[in-house]
Amino acid sequence: MTLECGIRFLTDYLDGDNYFRIHYPEQNLDRTRTQFKLVQDISNLYQWVVIDPLNEKTFEQADRMLKSEKCVGIKLLPRLHDYKLSEHGEKIFSFAQKHSAIVQIHPQWSADYVAFADAFPNVTFILAHLGGERHIDAIKNAKNRNIYADTSGKASLKNM
Repeated sequence: MTLECGIRFLTDYLDGDNYFRIHYPEQNLDRTRTQFKLVQDISNLYQWVVIDPLNEKTFEQADRMLKSEKCVGIKLLPRLHDYKLSEHGEKIFSFAQKHSAIVQIHPQWSADYVAFADAFPNVTFILAHLGGERHIDAIKNAKNRNIYADTSGKASLKNM
């Protein structure tokens, strides 16, 4: 819950402070820092850093957070942040490769997954919530074997 609150405060800050009431301009950013500090203090709690390629501040934050042993990698939310991997993947995955970061992509199917996984063989891609047969096909077709699935979502028909 601590991490989730921190991510929500950060998302609201980056989106213009529209959800949480604030009393001064960077209050949600301060709240984010407080929550993330709490995450650092809890020994068995780890976190992802969210990158929105439409907001340069997220790359700056990722650069800082990926230096922490508590940060497991980069989380992408293309649908939530309203961008296409085909337009921003090169920048994101170059950044991930430079930082040796795992990238978790939240459910949005894109045929670009395999092409990016092939172009960035040192990046591990995790397709969140196993969205279906297309994700399984992407895993099978990646020549570098660097695409994995988070199976916390619906089961694939191929696995039944």
